[in-house]
Amino acid sequence: MMMEDLMSLGEWELFEQEINQTTGLNAAAFDADGNRITKFAAWANTLCPLIKGNPGSAQAICSVAHQEMARQAQLTRLAVLAECDAGMLKICVPIFKGEVFVGIAGGCGRMADRDRLESYHISQAIGIPEAQVEELADSIPILTEHEAQAAADFIAARVAEILRAAN
Repeated sequence: MMMEDLMSLGEWELFEQEINQTTGLNAAAFDADGNRITKFAAWANTLCPLIKGNPGSAQAICSVAHQEMARQAQLTRLAVLAECDAGMLKICVPIFKGEVFVGIAGGCGRMADRDRLESYHISQAIGIPEAQVEELADSIPILTEHEAQAAADFIAARVAEILRAAN
């Protein structure tokens, strides 16, 4: 079972756009192997494109957190809300067709609290001064705990709709 068995790649991209427009997150869908399935990008802030545009920093900041959160989501079959290694919020909603784990839908790029930003770590990973990281951090929208849960609930409800339509 693959993500494309549930919807076309174009439909997944539309779903990612909907997540972005509804929640303001950097939206993405991943297959069961952890691979992005579209090339959609609409950034939640000006810092994330610098992080994700550098393979080393994307690995150090984004990938490790995503892999662990996706694993937790797969094991628990529940949405996982946590911080990436930069200190930004990430949401992973598991997608199961019956007992088969198909992938993850979610997003990232907003913060619960700017004080949690790991500016030194980001600075080292992307090779720019920490002061510049902190300046770019001003573009990171705040997401309250309630808003984060509402975003996860929205994504989970849309995933449930997709799964019902795929029957």
